[in-house]
Amino acid sequence: MKHAILIIGHSNIFGVKKMFDRLNHENIDFYVHWDAKSENDIQELIKQTTITLVPNIEVNWGGKSQVEAELSLFKEARKKGYDYYHLVSDSDVALMDVDYFLDYFSKYSTKEYIGFSDMDDSKLGWEARLKYYYPLEDMNINRNLKKALDIIGASVQKVCAVNRLKSENIKICKGPQWCSVTQKFIDIVLSEKWQNWIYEHMEYSSKMDEIYKQTIAAHENLNVHGNPAGDDGRYALRYIDWERGNPYQFVDKDVYEVKKIYNTEYAFLRKVSPKTSQKLYQI
Repeated sequence: MKHAILIIGHSNIFGVKKMFDRLNHENIDFYVHWDAKSENDIQELIKQTTITLVPNIEVNWGGKSQVEAELSLFKEARKKGYDYYHLVSDSDVALMDVDYFLDYFSKYSTKEYIGFSDMDDSKLGWEARLKYYYPLEDMNINRNLKKALDIIGASVQKVCAVNRLKSENIKICKGPQWCSVTQKFIDIVLSEKWQNWIYEHMEYSSKMDEIYKQTIAAHENLNVHGNPAGDDGRYALRYIDWERGNPYQFVDKDVYEVKKIYNTEYAFLRKVSPKTSQKLYQI
């Protein structure tokens, strides 16, 4: 089987290098979208490896630029074609050695590993992310300030009965943006039908990167991996802890916890930074 590791990054070159080192194999290719506003130059790493750097843009949390970065990776990798496409970030660590990784996905090769949240914990509902207008989402401003202004703006629009989805009959789903999906799913996402839907809705939407993949997968009735106990990270084969943080950033003291899940059902650990951990990169 052929795999594409698709990395969205902005600062952690060390993390990209460690991901490449652990999963480097003739059947695995690497693609990176590096934030255009990053102060860290990834070109030297690109020269030293077989990583493909895709055309980049400035990426701002919550905005359409996050979706555009993902689609750029999908489109570039699809030119070559793979059995699986794994969307990760430069804050992720591979939780499988390369042989286990290849064997695992060979055993379960028809499933889409996409996380679905089973409880709406938002103030206005998941549909609100597409239903209302969010003009600040692609501005590079403080994240907490952006969240607060978004809630105020959406609340006003709710009172005014704004509804960008009123002409549609589609269930909006939500989950982590990170996923491991087949070429079948990528072809559906890149089809004219869904590209039109994505581009129509991502302008002035909020955090659509956590919406469009789940919504498409549900609408197309794809073979998604079962959701154990509502753990949407596990659903996507990601070990993510939302109990200790938003999400929690793993540090060196967590090395024994992480060792227990190495080469199991989790493909990637999120989030890790070399500023707070070195041991986790050495597992």
